[in-house]
Amino acid sequence: MLPNMTLISNSVEALAEPTNARTMLMLEQVDPLTINTDVITSISLNNGVNYEPVTLEKVGNFASTTELWAGVEELVDRNDKTIKIKVETANNKSVKVYGWGVLWS
Repeated sequence: MLPNMTLISNSVEALAEPTNARTMLMLEQVDPLTINTDVITSISLNNGVNYEPVTLEKVGNFASTTELWAGVEELVDRNDKTIKIKVETANNKSVKVYGWGVLWS
């Protein structure tokens, strides 16, 4: 729960080059957050060399204070199969991240 943090996943090797990705976050707002401004998610297909932003939206609640945010992105920079996701917080806002993940096709 640090302001202005960056979380980067371990790399995962896809069997085939993905064309779409869905990222998901399970979080609790400690400070009021503006989606896609105070919390930013991006995905890489080249082991973290370049990242493509993913536009998030709130898709539901997990518990009374825990929200589920998700976004789908058509992947443009498809030159590899080594996937990483990155979650960044900005503007000195605090958030508790309980889980995150990515699905691809």
